[in-house]
Amino acid sequence: MILRLLLFYFNPPNNTYDDHLEPIAYYLNHHQRPAPNACWECYQPPLYYVTAAGVYRIAFLLTHTYYTAWKAVQAINTVLSIGVLLIVCKIARSVFPGQRRIVWVLLAVASVFPRDLYASAMITNDYALVFLATLSIWLFLRYVRQPQLSVMVGLCLSAAACALTKQHGLLVLLLPVSIWWRYIQRGASLKTSSNWWTVALPILTVGVGVSDEVWKWQLTHILLVSNQHFFDYARNQPPGNLSAVDFHSLRFHTLLQYPLLQRATWASYWTVLFAGSWFDYEYRYVAPQLPGLKTVAGALYVYGIIVFALLVAGALHLLRLINIQYLRRHWDKAVLALLATGYFLVPLVQTVRLPHFSSMKSQFVLPAACVFLLLLGYALQKVRLLQMPAVQYGLLGIALITGVGHVYYVVTQLPSAFGALSGPLWQFPHLNF
Repeated sequence: MILRLLLFYFNPPNNTYDDHLEPIAYYLNHHQRPAPNACWECYQPPLYYVTAAGVYRIAFLLTHTYYTAWKAVQAINTVLSIGVLLIVCKIARSVFPGQRRIVWVLLAVASVFPRDLYASAMITNDYALVFLATLSIWLFLRYVRQPQLSVMVGLCLSAAACALTKQHGLLVLLLPVSIWWRYIQRGASLKTSSNWWTVALPILTVGVGVSDEVWKWQLTHILLVSNQHFFDYARNQPPGNLSAVDFHSLRFHTLLQYPLLQRATWASYWTVLFAGSWFDYEYRYVAPQLPGLKTVAGALYVYGIIVFALLVAGALHLLRLINIQYLRRHWDKAVLALLATGYFLVPLVQTVRLPHFSSMKSQFVLPAACVFLLLLGYALQKVRLLQMPAVQYGLLGIALITGVGHVYYVVTQLPSAFGALSGPLWQFPHLNF
């Protein structure tokens, strides 16, 4: 919590990867939904921007200062990120009851995960999706354990909200749909099922969830329309064509030498995805000239490799158990694995569509981060070597030391980084009041 508040305090509200202030200003000025081509981010679903516009208006009425009102909008994601940690704690305690060390390790890893920290201190709809997706996963697991109408309503509302926050939030609709499909397989219907909501509510949720994409398709006749259908800002961004993208290597040694975005690594898909997960690769918080940059980045990249190795160990152990009977008994785990796979593939699909380094965003995978945390917990629970208290306490210590050192470095060096970031600090938009 303290790490997120520090980043929020020191990071100005106009420091974001893309200009998400512009669509918020559009809602404030025009009181209506913009056309998908009205601005760079205006193609995005409306829920976050409507909420942010409401927060801005209330904050401005209370403070009468533009900057403070924008900081209030920035605080939305910081508050949501603290909520994510609370939900992750609930999920970890329910999946690993009585195993405090595993819960502590998972919370530590979640608390200091660099990509999550960066997103929590920016004005962007990405973190709203992370919160809603994590909430949806928690409600899904609760419903599987004990079906209740209130839990199903909450799940359907949060899943629909995901779809109305970002396009790839549509993937979360898988959760209520999977419950519906499970009941249909058992021969249930609206006429025969006493739990009628299990059939009716997911269908309604899908209709609400896809409504925004249907509206945009009616306007543009483009399925899953993007800002790059209207603007050419990224046209010259490398690699530039699919044949130039390297899908076969992780340039880890090169990354240790050149930890930030540059020619030596930007064409390597796995390198960009990994680097964006574990450090500020596109440097919006640090800059190339900062002292100690390679040391801090190197420590985070090594820590990332350790966590990745543990995830692989857990996946390999789990794959040995999987068969048709296992999937039938643990269908909920299969659904979560499918959801995580879907989010893991989002940046790959985006890169194939638009082969630029900005398409290789680890941010796209972040909504499924808690599923990967559960896989890490499974590894700590089942892999013999990782069951040792010394190993688990060691991982806990590495996570906390690396994470605290990382945030300390960022907040102390951030003022020196301004002026040398990978992109501009966005202009605060004009408002008609």
